[in-house]
Amino acid sequence: MRLMALAPGDKREAARRFLLAAPGLGVDPSHFWITTDERGVIRELCLGAKGSGRTVTLMLAPEVPGGFPGPGEDERAAVIQAAVAGLSLELGRQVGLFQALLSHTEAGAFEAFSRAGFALIGDLAYLRVLLAGRPAGPKVPESPLIRPLSELGPVAQWRAMLTELLDATYVDTLDCPGLCGLRETPDILDSHLAAGRWEPRFWWLVYSGAKPVGCALVNPSIEGTAAELVYLGLAPEARGRGIGSVLLEHALAALPTRTVREVTCAVDRANTPALRLYARAGFTEFGARRALVRAPDRAT
Repeated sequence: MRLMALAPGDKREAARRFLLAAPGLGVDPSHFWITTDERGVIRELCLGAKGSGRTVTLMLAPEVPGGFPGPGEDERAAVIQAAVAGLSLELGRQVGLFQALLSHTEAGAFEAFSRAGFALIGDLAYLRVLLAGRPAGPKVPESPLIRPLSELGPVAQWRAMLTELLDATYVDTLDCPGLCGLRETPDILDSHLAAGRWEPRFWWLVYSGAKPVGCALVNPSIEGTAAELVYLGLAPEARGRGIGSVLLEHALAALPTRTVREVTCAVDRANTPALRLYARAGFTEFGARRALVRAPDRAT
C-alpha cells in the first residue's frame, strides 16, 4: 500500500493487484527494503526489480505530502543503500548495474539517490511517431546496403559480430556517454533482446562494403500495437553522411502498420544530432525521465 500510495481508488486493492502481477513483471516481493517508525508504520520503501542484462531497477515509494510520515533524504538514501547492499550480496555476479529512472518532479528521490552514490547519466526524452499517415521519408537508395539480421542465421553466428558493432557505435557517443564502461556490451545486447518481442527481421544492419557500420533495432511490444526502437547507432566513419536517416526510414517502413501503429524510443537530450534525426522522421516527445546509475557493491 505504501508503494501504491498515489494509485487511484482503493490502495489495498491496488497493492493486491500489484503483488499478483509481480512475478510477471520480474518483481520478487522479497526484494523490498523498508524503514518504519516506532509503531511499525512504514515510512520509506525501496523495491529492486531485476531485469535483463544484469540490470536492477530501484524504485522508491512516492512522496505523499501529509499522507505518510515524511522521511528525510538521509533516511531515503539509507534505504536505497540497504537495497543496493542486500541485492549485491544476494545476486552477486547476476547484477552488473543498478539504475533509477525518475520524473523531473521527483526532486526528493533524486536527492536521495544522489546521496546513495548514484550518478546522473542522462536526461532522457521519450519520443513516438504514429506510422499511419506519416509523410514518406527519404527514399531508401540501393546503397548503402541494409540487411535484416534474420538473413544471418542463428544467434551464435552473429552475436560476436553484433557485439563488436555495438562497441564501435559507442565510440564518441552523445547518448548517455557516462554509461560507457559501466556495463559490459554482452549485457547491453541481452537487454535489447529482452525488450518487447524480439524478431530478427526487424533488426537492421547497414554496411559499408562488407563491413557493418550501424544498426537499427526495433522490437514490437508483447501486447498492444506499439514497437520500440531499442537502439540506433552508427560507427564514427558512417556519421554525418545521411546514413542515419536512411536507416531509420528503412526500419520504420518495414513495420507492418496493420499490427504496429506507433514506434517509441528514448534519447538523451544532450544528443542534438539524434533529436534532429527523430524530429525529421516525425517523432514527438511524450515524456521525460532522468537516468541515474551506480555500480553494485563488491566484496573486497
